[in-house]
Amino acid sequence: MPAPIALDSTTCLLLIDIQTSFLHPTHWGSARSNPSHEANISALLSAFRRSRSSASPPPVIHVQHLSPNPSSKLHPSYIGSPGSGFEGQHGVDFLPYARPLEGEAVVTKAGNSGFIGTELEAMIRQRGIRTLVIGGITTDQCVSTTTRMAENLGVCDGGWGKGRVILVTDATATFAKGTFDAETVHAVNVESLRDEFAEIWTTQEVLRAMGA
Repeated sequence: MPAPIALDSTTCLLLIDIQTSFLHPTHWGSARSNPSHEANISALLSAFRRSRSSASPPPVIHVQHLSPNPSSKLHPSYIGSPGSGFEGQHGVDFLPYARPLEGEAVVTKAGNSGFIGTELEAMIRQRGIRTLVIGGITTDQCVSTTTRMAENLGVCDGGWGKGRVILVTDATATFAKGTFDAETVHAVNVESLRDEFAEIWTTQEVLRAMGA
């Protein structure tokens, strides 16, 4: 049974790159993993947001990728063309199910890690976060890189001892790569993080541990 998670200001939900560009049907890969990703992100957000009015609300931080490469579909200037799945919309915009609410922090990055060249590490340390719950896109790139660095930097560690980094496996998603299907890419990358860099939980395990 997973250890309880305090649904208070010491627990943070960190959502990585849940952006419109990932709707493109072919650019990132021939298929995407985890069809329950959207529902699970929504369930986690709902649980955290229900406690917004409490005396010690749990923070939600959104990471947004803004590529410096003008040819990238995550460059701020990119607008979806016909057939993209988001015609007329900016690729960097947050997807509707993960759009930040007023008061939720947004951290912008230019590379794979949410910690390099950003205020994310300082933000987590200043808030005294002891448990970091992570979801987002893509499992094998920015989610993996940010998860590894969270553990390496010890961003949740402090006078209370060692903190916790939790990757929510069914709240992340990725795409097929080469001859490997999307679910295989996802599963292998999650397993490479297990125990060494993060605790690996499902959405339902997180919700039960929070009593949500």
